[in-house]
Amino acid sequence: MKMPSVTIVDNNHIRGVLAPADAISKKLLEDMVDFFELSSPASSQEAAELIDEADEEQSWMPLNKVRELSEQSE
Repeated sequence: MKMPSVTIVDNNHIRGVLAPADAISKKLLEDMVDFFELSSPASSQEAAELIDEADEEQSWMPLNKVRELSEQSE
């Protein structure tokens, strides 16, 4: 099976990914846009602080508990 080609552009003027529609679903494209829109130095710093806080407090929830809560919400 031949994989569709994906072109990555990275130069001084523009960065991006170009691909045939069958290589990237609309859902994946939406997820990529959300990722870019929500990413910033401030949001990265906030996430790092939350992780450090959870580490200090040892407040991480076990994966099986996360799955259980996820199943309950469906």
